[in-house]
Amino acid sequence: KESIDSYLLQAYPSTIHVNTYLSNLLEHSDESQILAVPGADYGLKLCFDGLVAEGDVVAFPEHTYAMNEVFSNIANASVKTISIENNLGLNINDVLDVIEQSRMIVLANPNQPTAKIEDMTVMENIISKAHDNDCWVIIDEAYYPFSEYTLSGYVNKFDNLIVIRTLSKLYGLAGVRIGAVISQTKNIQHLLKALPVYPVNSFAIACLKTLVKHKQYFLELVSELKDQRKRLIEYYYSIGCAPFDSSTNFIMVESKDVFDVKKYSNYLKEKNILIRDGWRKKTFIDAFRITVSNEENISQLIELTNYYINKNE
Repeated sequence: KESIDSYLLQAYPSTIHVNTYLSNLLEHSDESQILAVPGADYGLKLCFDGLVAEGDVVAFPEHTYAMNEVFSNIANASVKTISIENNLGLNINDVLDVIEQSRMIVLANPNQPTAKIEDMTVMENIISKAHDNDCWVIIDEAYYPFSEYTLSGYVNKFDNLIVIRTLSKLYGLAGVRIGAVISQTKNIQHLLKALPVYPVNSFAIACLKTLVKHKQYFLELVSELKDQRKRLIEYYYSIGCAPFDSSTNFIMVESKDVFDVKKYSNYLKEKNILIRDGWRKKTFIDAFRITVSNEENISQLIELTNYYINKNE
């Protein structure tokens, strides 16, 4: 509240410190390699607008962020899908095979809705082969704060690599619309040509400034969420379900007939807990996705689930 006054709302945005704030929050030291955008999805669309021509091949996983397909259709691109293995990881052979045909590959790492992160060496090999084939690699790192590593450090090595970040997940600023594109400076300058004069609003900039002051709080929050994520995975294992490893702030779980997912979902909804039941492409129809929360909320979820299972035995 202390950062918001009438001048902030009446004047055009002052963006002079935006990259400094983002550099701090994203932990990427070279400010010339950062482009502030009004949301990560805008950054992704910017890549389509600036790098993809009509008829170009764009490749992405069969299960991933839905806007990839939307932006491909807008660009009149030809889409190639990359299959997902039973462990929710990418079919790496599919990725390597499609590179030679593609203008751009879009990979969320960690992916959503699978919560899976790929091995860093594998990702480097993908980027390297794409580089040799004049293919752009766009890495969507929306869930990076909850994962093990980032590929942003590779932008100096590969001029075909673009990393996209958001402040919507960890910082809870989805409504503010603030994200960033990270790439070599020459790529940033190219994409900058397609941006409006004031891509980030004054309220978003004020939020960035405040987040920098309170960054330590969010780092501690990440640590707590990782602990509760581990606890939740172990719990679902203990009752006979099959949770997948996660590098995000949510987990995917197969019920394995421990309970009917739809009925379980409805029961939790009555208790004001929402989960995503089912799977949009029928690969894991007996699965559900649940967001990790604090210790109190996870304890409540476990208590309610135990009661539900005992009641329905």
